[in-house]
Amino acid sequence: MQNKHLIPIVEAMLFSKSSGFSVKEISEKLEISEEKVNSILIEIWKHYNSEFHGIELEMFEGKYRFTIKSEIKSILKPRPRTFSLTESQFEILAILLLNGPSSTTEIEKSRGKSSYHQIKKLMEMGLIVKKRKNNTKNRFVYDLSETFFELLPEKTIEELRGAKIDKTSDISPEDR
Repeated sequence: MQNKHLIPIVEAMLFSKSSGFSVKEISEKLEISEEKVNSILIEIWKHYNSEFHGIELEMFEGKYRFTIKSEIKSILKPRPRTFSLTESQFEILAILLLNGPSSTTEIEKSRGKSSYHQIKKLMEMGLIVKKRKNNTKNRFVYDLSETFFELLPEKTIEELRGAKIDKTSDISPEDR
């Protein structure tokens, strides 16, 4: 299949999943080489990297996804959300960032204290989400939400994962 026929399919895939797809995932799904996927992604990036589009293709944590361009985002969301976080809430976010999806028990084991109320508050803020654990009926894990990743730039997330965590009390998109 030629690139011109595959481009709309890859675009639709990227549009359908806000967390995006890796080159490998696209390659396996469409049964094409990773080189061909990279070629298609470059064409899509060139197409959307103009002033005529409000979205752009970005790579985030090894996955490609569509996002709203920052200059458009500022128009759509004129008042950025700012959260005041307690040290306990920050600890939970750090645990989820470093360890990935975790159960309440795993979070409490890492912190050494009860975390129920802090988890509940972080869910109300929209910074974490509750997900059903794979292949179980009544087991749940908590994970960082899309909102969390929208508020922190990729560079900051990489720094947090690779360094000691500097505890701050506010997270705001203006800190980008």
